[in-house]
Amino acid sequence: MVVNARFQKAEVLFNDGHSEIGFVRSFLEQRVMTAGFSNNLEHELNLDDKIIKFKITEDAETKDLSIDDIKQITIFYENNYTAIYRALFLKELDKKGNFKEKSRRVFLPLLKEGKINIYGLRYSTQTGSGAGPYSAEVFYYQNAKENYAVNYFNMGFSALFNIQERTLNPFRSLFKDCQTALAEIDNLQNKWNNATKDERKAKKEENKKLMKEFDNLNKTERNKLLTIHHYYFNDFEKLINAYESCD
Repeated sequence: MVVNARFQKAEVLFNDGHSEIGFVRSFLEQRVMTAGFSNNLEHELNLDDKIIKFKITEDAETKDLSIDDIKQITIFYENNYTAIYRALFLKELDKKGNFKEKSRRVFLPLLKEGKINIYGLRYSTQTGSGAGPYSAEVFYYQNAKENYAVNYFNMGFSALFNIQERTLNPFRSLFKDCQTALAEIDNLQNKWNNATKDERKAKKEENKKLMKEFDNLNKTERNKLLTIHHYYFNDFEKLINAYESCD
């Protein structure tokens, strides 16, 4: 849901390589997004918005821009804060972590750029029970060589019965051109299946240390999406780092 939508200063980078600076109006200028309970979070948040309203100056005539023509939109907020949204195809995963055939084009907020791009957002969910809204975070991954991102965290109930495959197979697809990173995935799976008592204890202590470090951060740091990703999905970051180091 979007309320009080207004034009916000932005730079639009088009697929043909040219860019235009002006003002946009859509879901993009909203820094707090709300959603209900849905299997299609991106639609709830208007991330699949097909048309962006755009004008060169505040007094200029408004024109419609299609998501299909846009590569990236950079929103300029106050206090020198910027947010980058990339227009990508979003691929869903089946219960075993394999790509489904269908995909849809969405805008995703870029958090970290590299060989594996990390996207993510925080949104507020209204329960409808009168208990008030609560916030949650979601992350997406893209191999920079591809034009799609993976809707990794959209796990249905059936995925719980294939949790190892659903967890690791998406990274095997993202890392398919790097044998070193693929070997790290195999090593992680082997640790899950064959860890000794001492290894399980060491892993538990490692996780405990990470959570202690996170709790000791100030509130501003704890609220940063990349900080949350680092501490709560540290094993994933290790896999991504292995791919980043690949020749």
